[in-house]
Amino acid sequence: MSVLEVAQLSTKDGSGAAFESAFSEAKLLIESAPGHIESSLTRSTVTGEYVLLVQWRTLEDHVEKFVSSPDFAKFQGLIGEYLAGEPTVKHFQEL
Repeated sequence: MSVLEVAQLSTKDGSGAAFESAFSEAKLLIESAPGHIESSLTRSTVTGEYVLLVQWRTLEDHVEKFVSSPDFAKFQGLIGEYLAGEPTVKHFQEL
């Protein structure tokens, strides 16, 4: 059964366009990760907040394999400067 990662990201004031540009490159790192099934980024209609949804084959594919990989460090390096704080990340399984 797959796992859905839900990450809430807040960007610094005025950095939304730069974040989106950096994310277009960063998403390739997620998409090439072992266990990745699909992903999408959605922007709030009012604020500089985003929701990143990533479907993983297993929880371990995200929290053990991707997060400990060099690609995760690259991912953080690409988008980190635009974030207003640490993302809130939760994992869900379909019933």
